Amino acid sequence: MGSLRFNQLDSLRGLAALTVLLHHLLLAMPQKNAFTTALEVTPARLFVNGHGAVILFFLLSGFVLSLPVLNGNAPPYFSFFIKRLFRIYVPYLVTICITIYIAIFLYQGTLPEFNSFINQSWKNASDPSLITEHILFIGNPHTISYNPVIWTLIHELRISIVFPFVVLMVKNLNPLASLIVCFLLTSIAGLDGMLFNLPSNGYHSSYFDSLHYLSIFIIGSLIAKHRKQLMDLYRHSKASLKWTVLVAALLFYNYSEVLNKDFLKRVFDTPYNFYLSEYGIAVGAAVFIVASLASTKLSSGLTHPGFVFLGKISYSLYLTHLVVMLTFAHALHGRLSNVMILSLSFIGALIVAAVCWFMIERPSMQLGKYLTRNKQTAANQPTNPL
Repeated sequence: MGSLRFNQLDSLRGLAALTVLLHHLLLAMPQKNAFTTALEVTPARLFVNGHGAVILFFLLSGFVLSLPVLNGNAPPYFSFFIKRLFRIYVPYLVTICITIYIAIFLYQGTLPEFNSFINQSWKNASDPSLITEHILFIGNPHTISYNPVIWTLIHELRISIVFPFVVLMVKNLNPLASLIVCFLLTSIAGLDGMLFNLPSNGYHSSYFDSLHYLSIFIIGSLIAKHRKQLMDLYRHSKASLKWTVLVAALLFYNYSEVLNKDFLKRVFDTPYNFYLSEYGIAVGAAVFIVASLASTKLSSGLTHPGFVFLGKISYSLYLTHLVVMLTFAHALHGRLSNVMILSLSFIGALIVAAVCWFMIERPSMQLGKYLTRNKQTAANQPTNPL
């Protein structure tokens, strides 16, 4: 495709996936204590801020998917979408079929040793309607039924359908105009909660929510478009200013959601509160992306082989870690302590992710490239725009 690849961003995605894993391990703990409270309220929240990691995922997707268009090497739309299907949907389809089988075979009913986070899933695993909607996927599935993390993948696929054309818009608009489009999309999304209240069977997985998350993708695209200017601005700033910006970014990233839940909702509760908190998270995440590209020390650290490998398996880790937790919980409850089960889940999630990447994700991506190779060759001709 002739697009740039930034290993730092792959590593950043890997660390974000690890954060989601730690976040869900924290949620699965039946009792809170001083340690878990400290993780939630101190700067250490950075390591368990699962929702922040999701917004970072969306920004990174917008950034990476925009590069070919912005660099003038855009593939044909058909090639782009086929590759996207084999990047996201095919690994999902394989793993959800495995998950359904495990759920039907292992489900033990409500586990009194665990809280509602674990017990919310797998209740009706053999329901044909649930199976069908998870195969069809981007409709309105009950996302908590088998693997609650899939709500983000629904948005990734929906947005992929239109994103190549959105990037062309970003490419030709000034930054302010693009940001106005973002706010308009979020404004429309908020109308659902105020006027329509269309049912969302998953966690923020309605079509209106997709409009809002498209705005996060657009912000990622803007970062990609102006990355050189942003990197130069960071590099030429004084050290004191860099630290001030990084601390501010950490506060936005860590506490925008907390501020909304613990304060703003008590003052004025509207459908826009949640979206605005996600914009706050996006501000912090955007700074992290720029810093990871512009800072020599940070960039060098993120290109460590261990972090790069974590980046490679990040999608598999995100896709399978909760299934591993649920499997261990139902298979081992009453035999091992919750702490031991969750500890094994952490190790098992990393192993399963690596296996999934080698056996499912990587072959799927290679097949997607193979199926579009002729069209991709044609796309490299100078007369072929997106």
